[in-house]
Amino acid sequence: MATCDLLEPQPVYLVCLCIQLAGGGGGGGRIAIWISNSTNDFRGAFNTYGGKGFSESGGSGTVYVKALNSTGSMESTLIIDNDNAVPDNIYIADKLKDSCRTYILTEQGNTAKDLTFDHVYINGDGHLAFRKTSSASVDVTINNLHGDLSGMVHSSVDQKVQIVDSDSPIPASFRVYDKATVQLPAGGEISILLIDTH
Repeated sequence: MATCDLLEPQPVYLVCLCIQLAGGGGGGGRIAIWISNSTNDFRGAFNTYGGKGFSESGGSGTVYVKALNSTGSMESTLIIDNDNAVPDNIYIADKLKDSCRTYILTEQGNTAKDLTFDHVYINGDGHLAFRKTSSASVDVTINNLHGDLSGMVHSSVDQKVQIVDSDSPIPASFRVYDKATVQLPAGGEISILLIDTH
C-alpha cells in the first residue's frame, strides 16, 4: 500500500489488471519449392499449420512444389494441412471477413489464366477456397485430388472446378457457391452426398 499527501492522507492501491483478448490465430504462411533436377532426396516434412487462437485458428498455409516426375516432366503439387483446426462456420458467408481457410486468389484483370494443379493434398481439416478476383472466366483443374477425407474445397462464385482423378472415395467435401460448377471424376466413389440448396 502507498499513500498520497492530499488534504488528508488517502490509501492508494496498486492494481495489476490483466486482460486476455480473444483473438484468432494467424495463417500458416507459404512455402514454394522448385526442383529442377531428377535428384530429390528430401524426406522431411513441411508444416504450414494455421496458428491456434482463442476465438478461431488461422487457416493452413500452402506448400507448393514443382518437381520432375518419373517421366521427366514438371509436375505441380499443392499441400494444405490445418492440423485438425476447423473454421467456426463451415460455409463462407463473407469472403472478406472469413478465417481458418486457405485462399488461392486468381489473377486480376480480364486476361487471367485458368489454374491447373497436378496434385492437391488436403489433410487435417484443411479448407481450400478459390477466390476469383478477375472479371474473366477462370477455371480450376485438379488432375489428382488426395486427402484424409477431412478437408473441404470451396468454389468461387461463377467458377468451374474440375477434379480429373482422385483417391477413392473422393477425399474431400465440396461447397459450390452461386453459378459455380464442380465436376467430379467419372466413376469416383462418394462416401456421403449432402445437397443443400439454400
